[in-house]
Amino acid sequence: MYIKQVIIEGFKSYEEQIAIEDFNPKVNCLVGANESGKFNIFHAIRFVISDPFQNPCVEDRLAFLHEGAGQTVLPAFVEIVFDNTDNRIPVDNKEVRLRRTIDTKKDEYYWDGKHITKTEAKNLLESAWFSLSNPYYVVQQDNMASLALMNDSERLDLLMEISGIRVYEGSRLETLKMLQENGNARNQIIQILQYLGEKLSELDEQKAELKKYQQLDNLRKSLEYTIYDKEVNDARRELTEIDSNTFLVMQACLVECEETRQNEDKRAEQLISRKNILLAKQEELTKKITDLGPLSSDAFETHKQKSIEELYKRLQKCNEKLKQFSHANKKALDQYAYFSDESEELQKRLQDLDAGDDKIKELVSILDQRNDEYIESTLESVAKHFQDVFSELVQGGHGSLIMMKKDDGEPADNYYDDHGPRVDAEKPIEKYIGVKVKVSFMGQEVTQSMKQLSDGQKTMVALALIFAIQRHDPAPFFLFDEIDAALDPQYRTAVGNIIRRFADMQSTQFIATTFRPELVKVADKIYGVTHKNRVSHVKVMTMEEALDFIEQDQMHNAE
Repeated sequence: MYIKQVIIEGFKSYEEQIAIEDFNPKVNCLVGANESGKFNIFHAIRFVISDPFQNPCVEDRLAFLHEGAGQTVLPAFVEIVFDNTDNRIPVDNKEVRLRRTIDTKKDEYYWDGKHITKTEAKNLLESAWFSLSNPYYVVQQDNMASLALMNDSERLDLLMEISGIRVYEGSRLETLKMLQENGNARNQIIQILQYLGEKLSELDEQKAELKKYQQLDNLRKSLEYTIYDKEVNDARRELTEIDSNTFLVMQACLVECEETRQNEDKRAEQLISRKNILLAKQEELTKKITDLGPLSSDAFETHKQKSIEELYKRLQKCNEKLKQFSHANKKALDQYAYFSDESEELQKRLQDLDAGDDKIKELVSILDQRNDEYIESTLESVAKHFQDVFSELVQGGHGSLIMMKKDDGEPADNYYDDHGPRVDAEKPIEKYIGVKVKVSFMGQEVTQSMKQLSDGQKTMVALALIFAIQRHDPAPFFLFDEIDAALDPQYRTAVGNIIRRFADMQSTQFIATTFRPELVKVADKIYGVTHKNRVSHVKVMTMEEALDFIEQDQMHNAE
């Protein structure tokens, strides 16, 4: 994968749309006078692929837009065409286009002409293993010293980023948050179980009392049922007698004398009145029996031999005893069953959470171990390459990266809480706390203080680190902005030679701006950038044209 083409319109010093002739997949140089706009090409590429330009303020937006003799060009855009023959970007296309447009209020991204979000653009680039937050493959002249002057922990952070540990740590943090959430849920369940346990203990006492109450209440119902049933049967028998007597009285009325007939009429009326009373009583008693609800099959059989009087006496005694249970919780049994079911369900959930916690802790432990091994191998690999590269760049020089370890690797006391690793805790075994640099240049003593080095020597240390990382984990391309500005000719030659080797042996693309001839001499393609009437222009140059321009520029600056 490499940058095949860059198309620019309205961005900084590029007013009209220009499509820079296809870059070479190996070494490309941009030459031009100061303020010609060659750095703006470098800037345009970073604008699309680099984090520092992801959230521009209004002033930054205006700075991106071209403003020449006329009005500001709106909107501006930069489009990068990637050759994806190696499928480093995991899509089927052999060529992919990423465009970013910007105006004074918003910016938008397009992937092969399709509108996408900023997050989607970032994810697509990171899927090709671009480190957007720490792009070591983008190197400017003014940050060469900062690369060399990194403190030990910052240098370690850089290598951690290269190793992919940050992605792992994000996943690990999410896993530990899940563990903490499980712990919180576990605490809540334990509190509820404690409450349910107290309620069940209380209900257990009430349950025994309720059983006594229920026994007496069942006795009451049984007695009342028997009484009502007997009274209903008595009423039915009396109704049968009344019906029979009424019939006899009516017949007698037909044959008796008038005076006797009147007496019999009164008798009949009395019988009918009594019948109505008995029917009402029968209806009332039947309703009472119904209101008693379902009873056991032997409820009547137990007391049927007793007289009504005896039954009423027993009922009175039963009601007196029931008064002692007026305070009883009549729903204790139902509540006890409900709380018991809830407690059992929560116990199962608690067991599931405990089992899940054990698996998460085991997974974190395994990942930590594997990650530590990977970090260690990454640091050892980069250290080995740094030693080799520094020797290639600095004749007679020596360089090394020293891994700074903690005095011991025991877990910190506050790493674990009651629920396992704390979310905000460091990993239990962080072997390394920093990466120190030791270098010696020809004829000089070994030094660990980068501040004592000249600007050119700092540049060589920074480049040795960058190229060491490249050998460990090759990036598809590098953007270099005048990295050779502070170097002596011998170092510029060494840098040019190593760039050439990387391009040929690792298929790495380089796009570099320069004022020096050494990089131009190893370039496969050279672009000249000129500036006229506030507008930049780009054209392909021959090596001879480029070297002539550099020579004339140096002579002009010497004057």
